[in-house]
Amino acid sequence: MVKYPNKRIISLIGPPGSGKGTQADLLSEKIDLIHFDTGKFFRSFFNSYNGDDKEILEQKEVYDTGELLSPPFVARLVLSEVEKICAKESGIVFSGSPRTMYETGKELPAFGDMVGIENVFIFYISLSKAESIKRNSARLVCEAQGHSISNLPEDQKHREIGACPKDGSKLKKRDGLDDPEIIAKRYDVYLRDTKPILDKAKSMGYKVVDINGEQAIEDVSNDILKHLKPNN
Repeated sequence: MVKYPNKRIISLIGPPGSGKGTQADLLSEKIDLIHFDTGKFFRSFFNSYNGDDKEILEQKEVYDTGELLSPPFVARLVLSEVEKICAKESGIVFSGSPRTMYETGKELPAFGDMVGIENVFIFYISLSKAESIKRNSARLVCEAQGHSISNLPEDQKHREIGACPKDGSKLKKRDGLDDPEIIAKRYDVYLRDTKPILDKAKSMGYKVVDINGEQAIEDVSNDILKHLKPNN
């Protein structure tokens, strides 16, 4: 039984630097969705955790190396949050979830049960490894909420000013996750563990739409919106 038939769950899949977060922000503004940034969610989760749970501490060590977290651990926390959000809000757009075959097998059926398979949308935003390293190495984030500022022409004025266009806080380099060596490793991990989920999603009956992530931000956004009809 579908619990929330008038809500949508959108998943943006792509390598580091493909603009998943930026596009999720734009979608959340244009069609009234909650942006669930899995990276930011777990970053905040680990940074605020001060307990002694062995599993959580082990996963924090994994996260700090740039490797993917344990899929069962991720799926459990993500599905718990999704249920809470769908019960209160208008829908969700994910920037980078699910990330593994296990998460796909657990999360997509749950999403379909929540909103209906016809209301689950998956977009693959493609980006080359060289462009991924280039973009991430130059990326800045704001101190207040971690909004990402790229090195694309659209963001140059904000980089020059040194202030976030959304909250006005100071821009800075992100943590070690944006070092070139770590970015290259994250890209390889993405190819190994995440990209294969696209075929799995298709085999489960979910439509996957390919989007060229090397375009201008607004062009990527327009390409995504073409596939999203108004949800009455």
